[in-house]
Amino acid sequence: MGNIKDFSAIVLKKTAFSDELFMLRVLPEERIKQPNPGQFFLLKSWEGLDPLLFRPFAPVLAHEDGSLDFLIKVVGKGTQIIRSCMEGAKVKLRGPCGNSFPDPAGQRLILIGGAVGIAPMVFSYMNYEKKLPVKLILGVPGAGWDDFCESDIFSNLDLEIFSDDGSIGRKGTPLTLFEKGEIGEGDEIWACGPIGMLKALGTAIDAVKENQIYVSLEARMACGIGGCLGCTIPTKWGPRRVCADGPVFKWAEVSWNEL
Repeated sequence: MGNIKDFSAIVLKKTAFSDELFMLRVLPEERIKQPNPGQFFLLKSWEGLDPLLFRPFAPVLAHEDGSLDFLIKVVGKGTQIIRSCMEGAKVKLRGPCGNSFPDPAGQRLILIGGAVGIAPMVFSYMNYEKKLPVKLILGVPGAGWDDFCESDIFSNLDLEIFSDDGSIGRKGTPLTLFEKGEIGEGDEIWACGPIGMLKALGTAIDAVKENQIYVSLEARMACGIGGCLGCTIPTKWGPRRVCADGPVFKWAEVSWNEL
């Protein structure tokens, strides 16, 4: 398990952006290894076995006091229970899990997040903004994401937002940048979000080098350490576990047509 550990944390703050979208700030009750860009934690705020599984979340921000911010969208029973957490409540976490993005080799880093996939992209931005030019691209459905997109999280960031309905930022998706020639050969792309969006990054290969596109994949996970094989995906090198071999993969090594 390496530096992966189970620990308890205290909920310091909960910020609601809509009925389904919120941010949870938690403070570990013990010293933990700080995550690298791309790594994630498993979180559980309930006792017992219903639901059975922890829920995986990549941190958005890490603060000087050791606290971590997680962006959470309610999609089922587990996230509904987490939403009910009050300040001062205790939660259980496991992590940091998975591998991380490599140090960028491009001249500029383009970070693309689709919906809650923006979390590891913001975290990466904060880690690399002083080392090379970084641009953050966020794609959202539109309605319901207004407060999040206008939050202090994005203050002073080089940010561009696309929405499906055009109500926030530019109408379209982050991939619109490729159509308009706004991505160049010297750029490196990191992305996290829906499978369809990540698969479509193949259209960027004409603009950037194939080995400079990395993706962070989302999956349902049980253990977070690779023991259960429940999050296996197909790759050119055979089955790989998202929680242990990933979640970060080179775009070119994933067998997208088999997902």
